[in-house]
Amino acid sequence: MTEYEMGELLYNTYDTLWETSQMYFTLVSAYLVVAWLVGDKLTRGQYFIVTALYLFWAMGIIQTQIFTGLGTIRLASRIASQSDLLLIDYGSGAAMFAGIYGFTAVMVCGVVASLYFMWSIRHQES
Repeated sequence: MTEYEMGELLYNTYDTLWETSQMYFTLVSAYLVVAWLVGDKLTRGQYFIVTALYLFWAMGIIQTQIFTGLGTIRLASRIASQSDLLLIDYGSGAAMFAGIYGFTAVMVCGVVASLYFMWSIRHQES
């Protein structure tokens, strides 16, 4: 694989990370809007369907983010070891892993917070 092809592959993995983070934000925002607008009107069955689909999709996005992030780290390390042409200093591998896992932790906390938000809307005192 040429340097250009490896660079293009690295760009594509960053693009995938960006796209999955946008999908995550859109999904969580949509769930919060649903919770705010109709959360207290949903039947128990409707609530479970919406929440199950939300959790399934959110966990898929988070899993994609982790695997793509780890692949990006491996690819960036390989490129860095073979070339001096990188325009970005990727720092230590530990810092990159901390970034991937840190962002993943924020995503998981966002899902938990949105579930709590829905619960609080459905269990508010009238």
